[in-house]
Amino acid sequence: MVSEKSNQNQFKDELNSFLTFMFHELGEDPDISILNDASGLLVEINLDNPAPYIGKQGEALSAIQHIVKAVMFRKFPNTPQFMIDIGEYKKKQITILKNIAINESIKVRRTGKPVELAPMSPFARRIIHLTLKEHPQVTTHSIGEGEQRRIVIDLKK
Repeated sequence: MVSEKSNQNQFKDELNSFLTFMFHELGEDPDISILNDASGLLVEINLDNPAPYIGKQGEALSAIQHIVKAVMFRKFPNTPQFMIDIGEYKKKQITILKNIAINESIKVRRTGKPVELAPMSPFARRIIHLTLKEHPQVTTHSIGEGEQRRIVIDLKK
């Protein structure tokens, strides 16, 4: 019987190979690191010019993530959770989102009034929710549909 660790190592090797191939075909020489993270695997890709692969508001990066997940799922039906980060874009976004969550939770505690954040992506909403999940005084929930989905931060009842 093949161990789970062996399967994960095989997955990491295949993921690294596919990403290396993909970026080489695009004329790039990527530096790829695949790390264990609290929510799965973190795939860090460093390139000389990461901007075209990040795109406006991370749209190109999201498309790359979607394509790579689809390809990997075909080979590994039990694909582990993984997040691709190019040029530390998502790392910076996570830091910004955590700061927004903390600052807005302070405002809610100070005023006692709920704060409704601007519409954001599912990824961004998830970071806000996770940041405040264990907060003793505030809670979060999402409202709206589609592109207008946003988070409300409120005092716990």
